[in-house]
Amino acid sequence: MKEINLNEQSFISFLDKFFQLKTIESHLNFLEEWLELVVTDKFFTKENSPGKVLNIYKLYVELYEKAFELACDTPTQNKLQILTKQVEPNSNYKCCYLLDEEIINPILALHFIFDQVDLSAYQIALNNWLESSLNNRVSDLNGNLIFPLYSHTKKLLEASWLIYQRTEANNKTPTGSIEKI
Repeated sequence: MKEINLNEQSFISFLDKFFQLKTIESHLNFLEEWLELVVTDKFFTKENSPGKVLNIYKLYVELYEKAFELACDTPTQNKLQILTKQVEPNSNYKCCYLLDEEIINPILALHFIFDQVDLSAYQIALNNWLESSLNNRVSDLNGNLIFPLYSHTKKLLEASWLIYQRTEANNKTPTGSIEKI
């Protein structure tokens, strides 16, 4: 029997890079500031420059793509659920955008996100959000596209963070990998 290390999986290795760059709190704060750029006449700041917005936009597009792949990959989901069950995150952050059952099983949040809207719609909405913020445009269209994306992105960030934290915590235990059946 061959052991499978989930760190080799695409989503988990991406999350390692993603959450090494910014903490969950920093990602959520950035999201708030990015939203402000398109719903108010606020301008970019040194902390939230066009270059930083573009870089984070690219990461969020990739986050949605990797999460969609995981949401469609039942075997990997099953391995993650077994591996991360009963493992508490290594942080003081408390999730506030997930339902109780999604906190227990963050894969449910991914299913909710992609059952609501398909990946291409998220990619289009992210692109529109980026264009609106770079052009400093406030429009009624933004609300129809950006607010649903905004709330789903907060949920996606928390679900991804839980998966990442639980995988990291499990990898620190002697039984941090599972066997392929």
